[in-house]
Amino acid sequence: AELREAASAAPLLSALQASAPRPAGQQANDDTYAKTASDTDADTTVFLQASLLRALRELRAAPASAPALALLASPAAAVRLEAVGVLGWVKDVGALPALVSLAQRDDSTDVRHAAVGALGMGEAQAVLPALLIALADSAWQVREEAATTLAKVRAAEALPALLAALRSE
Repeated sequence: AELREAASAAPLLSALQASAPRPAGQQANDDTYAKTASDTDADTTVFLQASLLRALRELRAAPASAPALALLASPAAAVRLEAVGVLGWVKDVGALPALVSLAQRDDSTDVRHAAVGALGMGEAQAVLPALLIALADSAWQVREEAATTLAKVRAAEALPALLAALRSE
C-alpha cells in the first residue's frame, strides 16, 4: 500500500516542485506545468501549491513530507496551512520542531490552530511545553485545539493548566 501511495504522489510532487516561483524567463523542466515566472502571478502559485498539498495530504504518502516541510516557510498562510496538514496526516515526527515553532509564532490563527493539532502525533513529553503555551493563545480556536490535543496525547501533567484555563474562560 505504501508503494502504491508513493507512486500516486509522484505526479503531485512533480507538479508541486514545478509550481515553485522561478527567476524571470526560466522555464520549468516539465512541459505539462511549464510557465515562466512572468506568466504566473503570486495568487495562482499560492492556489496551486495549496491545492497540490491538499491532494498530497489525502494520499498520506511519506515522500510528501520534504516539500511540505519546505513550504512551512511560505509567505502565504494558505500554503503553510496545507503543509501543516500534510505533515500531520503523514505523521512526520521529524517535523515536530517546525510545527512547534509555527504553533507558537505564526501570524495566522488558522496555521497556529492546525500546527497545534498536528502536535498530537508527538509524545506527550515532547509536545507538552508547546501545548501549554498554546493553551494561553490569544485566539480561542488555538486554545480549544490545545486542550483537545493535550487530551489526545494523554498529558496528565497538564491537568492543573487545563483546570486553570477552564476557570479563566
